[in-house]
Amino acid sequence: MLKYQIAFLILLIGCVAIVSCSRTQDILDPVMDDPEMMDMGAYHSWANVALEAPMMTLEEAIAAMNPAGTGAAHTPGPRTVYFNPEAAMANMAEGDKMYPVGSMIIKDVYGVDDMADEVVHVATMTKTDDPMYAAQGGWIYGVGGMNLPLEGSMECVGCHAKAGDGNDYVFVSLMKDDDEG
Repeated sequence: MLKYQIAFLILLIGCVAIVSCSRTQDILDPVMDDPEMMDMGAYHSWANVALEAPMMTLEEAIAAMNPAGTGAAHTPGPRTVYFNPEAAMANMAEGDKMYPVGSMIIKDVYGVDDMADEVVHVATMTKTDDPMYAAQGGWIYGVGGMNLPLEGSMECVGCHAKAGDGNDYVFVSLMKDDDEG
């Protein structure tokens, strides 16, 4: 009897794995027209903003209890944040920002010193209406072109939830303040 229970459990785990992989692909299909978009850098034509390197290391930001506001969680180099058209429209809207399903934000982080011209880290946020991601504000987080499993993205949402009321988990603005020039 134990053999059948173990076999059933293995079969059940396999089915769950297949369904969850299929479910993730179904979510991303409408968002990413070309699944190789990340490799080809097609998102580099999107609206974007260049940001300087964080002023703190990740360790310093954690010690200051502010890893979210510093950007230090995404490695130490300067970065460029890209917004697909849906995300760009939401980001530049007046008042509270609510990103529609299909919004995608991609952050290229560059290296420092000898690697200053190389992208060393890519982070993504994709907005979905899948109830599985409701506790994350509907955002699916990814690193290096791969989506993180739900439980693996808890650190991401822990910081992004601190983006402030009316920002829908997004820290970066495409609009510059007048005093920034």
